[in-house]
Amino acid sequence: NIWEQTAAVLHLGNIQFKELEINNMPASEVMNVDTAHTAAKFLHVKPDGLVKALTNRTTFAHGEVITTALSGEQAHDVRDAFVKGIYGRVFIWIVLKINRVIYKPPENKGDFFLSIGVLDIFGFENFAVNSFEQLCINYTNENLQQFFVQHIFKMEQAEYDRENISWEHIEFVDNQ
Repeated sequence: NIWEQTAAVLHLGNIQFKELEINNMPASEVMNVDTAHTAAKFLHVKPDGLVKALTNRTTFAHGEVITTALSGEQAHDVRDAFVKGIYGRVFIWIVLKINRVIYKPPENKGDFFLSIGVLDIFGFENFAVNSFEQLCINYTNENLQQFFVQHIFKMEQAEYDRENISWEHIEFVDNQ
């Protein structure tokens, strides 16, 4: 459920890593294991499996399984990528849920579907240190910006071409 996913994301963001050296190779361990266990509970996964996934890389090559320890920085990056993936999927789920609730297809083909949309594409902020919350805001704004570019520029220009409407091509930045 969405509350568990949100709680998991927040707890994952609080996981800290300690840099280690094992057999002269960089490695890491989770410093606050209780936080990782709480995140695992909300994700419905085994706590030890989550900790291992955050601190190790597993490669399958030629029928062999090779597990390599991650440095503290690499573990931090893996955690952030994992959180971003969860957040992205929750965001898409929310948008789909809202669309299902508010969209009522017209009964007759000639009817119009009226809607009002508000988009703030200038909300991107860049701080010296971004919190997880700011990461979520920035990620959302990037998705909204791409949605805006897709629908306002790409689709409109394609429609003008299909309808043979005379128009002047608009140059725009596509961040994809």
